[in-house]
Amino acid sequence: MVEGGDRAVPAQAIAVYEESSRRVKLGIAEWAKFKETKLPQLNQQLREGSLAPIAISEIEQEVEFLMSR
Repeated sequence: MVEGGDRAVPAQAIAVYEESSRRVKLGIAEWAKFKETKLPQLNQQLREGSLAPIAISEIEQEVEFLMSR
């Protein structure tokens, strides 16, 4: 909407962008916190149950690859 128009960016578009940007930053921060705090605990429980731990870095790499296609 913003890139394709010849006129000034509507205030509503800017407001939507700012709100979504804020929410994305919060989501990324929550994800980082989860990976640092809860994921190690979960992986330890999985190992104790003779299950494979969750390898987030591999999952993130695959997602990044698929999104860049």
